[in-house]
Amino acid sequence: MNRRPTTRSVRASAACASLAASNERRPSLCRSGHAPRDRSGFSTLWLILTLPIFLTLFAFVFEMGHMWVARVELENGLESAALAAVRSWAESGSSDTYLPRQVGAAYAANNTVRSYPLVLGLNHDPAAGPDNPNQNLTCTATVYSPVGAVSPEGNLIFGAILTDDPNCPLTFNAGIRPSCGQSYVEIGGSGGTEYAVRAQAVMEVPSPICRLFGLAMPAYRITAFTIAAYSCAERRPRLVRVDQYICPGP
Repeated sequence: MNRRPTTRSVRASAACASLAASNERRPSLCRSGHAPRDRSGFSTLWLILTLPIFLTLFAFVFEMGHMWVARVELENGLESAALAAVRSWAESGSSDTYLPRQVGAAYAANNTVRSYPLVLGLNHDPAAGPDNPNQNLTCTATVYSPVGAVSPEGNLIFGAILTDDPNCPLTFNAGIRPSCGQSYVEIGGSGGTEYAVRAQAVMEVPSPICRLFGLAMPAYRITAFTIAAYSCAERRPRLVRVDQYICPGP
């Protein structure tokens, strides 16, 4: 005995047929596969084009940070050397500067610049004279290369701080012999002097990127200097900024 279809089953069959017809008319991107493949190809092309730019930018920022840290470390080492040397010189009361120079170089050797030891030349001239009372061999610092084993010179300049010039309140003069409690008469006036040491250096620092990839490029040159003076009243050294620097020598 055949059963007649009910109204509910007829409606369900009609809905299924309508849904199937709409699916056949609707375009299927997933079935064709063109959109995901095109999108993936564009991302790969974008990565290939922009990756060298990002790598270059990263290397530049890394190198700049490397140079900045190297300069800070060099300044710290020079400050410790200048403070130690001027204290030793002033408290010894000796006209010979050889021992204070050794003290300053020893303090500098306890510091490193990008893992390289900081080496300072003594810059000592035993033949002191009226034009060179503080036994400075030269006034110009030579380049120090820790990789090339090039020894530096001209790093420690011994002199005096003058305060008698109204145009230059603080003057470092390497041609004046300092002494606590004494004044030296100069052309145009007189004034007190303080013991002072200028520590300066020009150091070559290799590039870490070049070392990593074996590239042959010249090293960076980091330049820094600092001046320390010994206060006769307070009996202690301090770092100072001078308005004028005078060093009668090569």
